[in-house]
Amino acid sequence: MSNQMKYYISDLHLFHKNVTRAGKDFDDRPFDKLKQMHTIIKDKWNAKVTRS
Repeated sequence: MSNQMKYYISDLHLFHKNVTRAGKDFDDRPFDKLKQMHTIIKDKWNAKVTRS
């Protein structure tokens, strides 16, 4: 049996300003702007998901 982890993701709402405080903030995410949200999502993704 393999030790590989499987990750399942749903809609991240990338490039959707209304999930930030710069938009309507409809799902109460802790981001002021899209760039901040994208950076944090990318950094967290890269810390967990690897090629091996």
